[in-house]
Amino acid sequence: MERRIVVQKFGGSSLADDTGRYAAAQRVIGSRHAGLSPVVVVSAMGRYGAPYATDTMIGFARSIGPDVAKRELDLLMACGELISTVIMAHTIRHLSGINTVAVTGGQAGIVTNWDFGSARIRRIHPEYLFHCLDREKVPVVAGFQGITDQDRHGVHGAVTTLGRGGSDTTATALGVAMQAEAVEIYTDVDGVLSADPDIVPTAHTLPAISYEEICEMSYLGAKVIHPRAAEMAMHHDLALWIKRTRGEGQGTFICQHSDHTDPKVVTGVTHSGVVAPVMLHIQDQDDKPWVEHELFRLLATADIPVYIASTTPTTISFCLDKSNVERLKAVLNAVVVPVQRPSERGVRVYIVRVGEGSATYEVQRRMIEAAPQMHPLTVTARIGQEARIVSLIGLLLQDTPGVMARMARALDRAGIEPLQTADSRISLSVLVSDAQASAAVSALHQEFVESELEAAVS
Repeated sequence: MERRIVVQKFGGSSLADDTGRYAAAQRVIGSRHAGLSPVVVVSAMGRYGAPYATDTMIGFARSIGPDVAKRELDLLMACGELISTVIMAHTIRHLSGINTVAVTGGQAGIVTNWDFGSARIRRIHPEYLFHCLDREKVPVVAGFQGITDQDRHGVHGAVTTLGRGGSDTTATALGVAMQAEAVEIYTDVDGVLSADPDIVPTAHTLPAISYEEICEMSYLGAKVIHPRAAEMAMHHDLALWIKRTRGEGQGTFICQHSDHTDPKVVTGVTHSGVVAPVMLHIQDQDDKPWVEHELFRLLATADIPVYIASTTPTTISFCLDKSNVERLKAVLNAVVVPVQRPSERGVRVYIVRVGEGSATYEVQRRMIEAAPQMHPLTVTARIGQEARIVSLIGLLLQDTPGVMARMARALDRAGIEPLQTADSRISLSVLVSDAQASAAVSALHQEFVESELEAAVS
């Protein structure tokens, strides 16, 4: 019998109260009555402060002591989704009489590596899920989690989590593995919006958007879907929908742009969370490649993402999430980068200092000064004031002249001073102070999105 599988994922805010859970259950029941075979994926119920929310449980463990073992922390974080699966399965069965079964990530066949806290899916064995569908059961799968493969000691079965937004990844990966007709991501908004509605009340729901655009929007701050999930859907050409749990709106269809979308110069305006700008100055521009390579290698090894990186002959600038500032200090402070050229006697040694007053840096410098043939130089990483990245997203940006000039004029009219700019093929980003970020989003949305809609109407 040919199945028409649809994977339906419900976020924690959708499941936070009885009304939301009822609406989510009705979505599943409606799909079943329409002749589809739904596979449900759920997140933990609620947000921080709610008793079963992931952040609440993390806070509880860390109130005892901050250094929770990664393996045990993953086991704890997976509990919220397990509770959701049982409650959701019971709700659907109680409202409709449809047979349901609550399924852990491991029972769903999701096998990951051993990277606790941000595990990657290695493979999926969905046989048990197919077995459930064959018996007219609706499987309700715990998102955000998987299970490890066997290690060299024969140990296997450790619970892992997939990192923030991991339930989106679970849903999309299952959609690919089970050759689903579509994946539907249900949230508390109508779909993908042209801007954050809390900042721009006139932001409108996009009926369709390309995979490329949703990936770029996700990486640059839009919270509607995790970028890893969007990329997976794009690589497998998987039909993806973003819909509101409570409501009858059509939502946003994510697809190949040539099929369903009408490309615009600017599709939407996004903004990041709070970031910290970092700048380093290297005294000799011939030495800069040595220092630059080592710094970015260390940041990558420490899994610290950087944004809108730029360089001049003697400077390196980038941004990182505010939450990673202390990790940056731990990774880079007192790092030593030796530079030795064939024509020189001795070794020039760059010592990195993050901010001022580092005791570790001072010790490292004194040791190198005492060494023969060593010539120490200091590279100070200066951390700027809190800022945000505001971005224009659109497939036609690169092919449209004058966009940068229009952006500069719009920001100038709003009294906003750009700190840095960066671009890619389908995005143009500007770094602004945290205090001016909302005004920048509003100004750019008015200039590029609302003006285009007004022109189309007239």
